[in-house]
Amino acid sequence: MMISSEKATTLQSQEVPIDLAFQSSCLAEPISIKTVFYVENLEASKQFYSTVLDQSPVVDTPGQIEFQLMPSVRLGLVPLKGIVHTLNLAVRHRPEGCMPACEISLKHQDPEACLVLFEAAGGKLIQPLKHMDWGEEVAYGLDPDGHMIAFSRA
Repeated sequence: MMISSEKATTLQSQEVPIDLAFQSSCLAEPISIKTVFYVENLEASKQFYSTVLDQSPVVDTPGQIEFQLMPSVRLGLVPLKGIVHTLNLAVRHRPEGCMPACEISLKHQDPEACLVLFEAAGGKLIQPLKHMDWGEEVAYGLDPDGHMIAFSRA
């Protein structure tokens, strides 16, 4: 259904109460969730995450790598140059020392073992396991592209 721009403007200016209890949420029952990191060197990132996650990718193509984290949760790796080309963008890199824009948090029974793999793969540990104010024991590190990875005890 097409709405004219005049009608859309009228609808936007009116306050119409919406009962959200009957609205479907896109996250209420997702089919799957994939977090994607844009990386400088796809092969190096594939090797890093293969070691850290102790698994082989389930998708391994020149344009994308995916690891199965849980039955419906994946971590994707995409070359930065590829997404720039796909979306016709000019991407600015974060300045050195700038906080990462996101993190992936991996909860595990043995985070110490995860940290051994993480550092062996070339990850940079920035905080060892520590009891946090919110009750979890968490370690933080950076992957080769500067993405934050948190390791916590399950």
